[in-house]
Amino acid sequence: MSKQPDFKSLDDLVAFWDEHDFADYWDELEAVEPEEARPASRHHVSIELPLDTLLDAIEHLPVEDARQIYERLGERLGEA
Repeated sequence: MSKQPDFKSLDDLVAFWDEHDFADYWDELEAVEPEEARPASRHHVSIELPLDTLLDAIEHLPVEDARQIYERLGERLGEA
């Protein structure tokens, strides 16, 4: 018979493990294979910034990220 209670909610589970130690239940735990990570979802948000503000923000990014943004800006300006 399991020493772990049947949890009725995530809050019950969290409260239980806040008060108990995994080491006390080690023999009851099951090994599981990790799931393959899903690709991150992307959401597009439109914002308006003064050009100087945008360029200042880009200067603080890692070089590769800044390069990609400059390329995308160049592509968009070429479409205009």
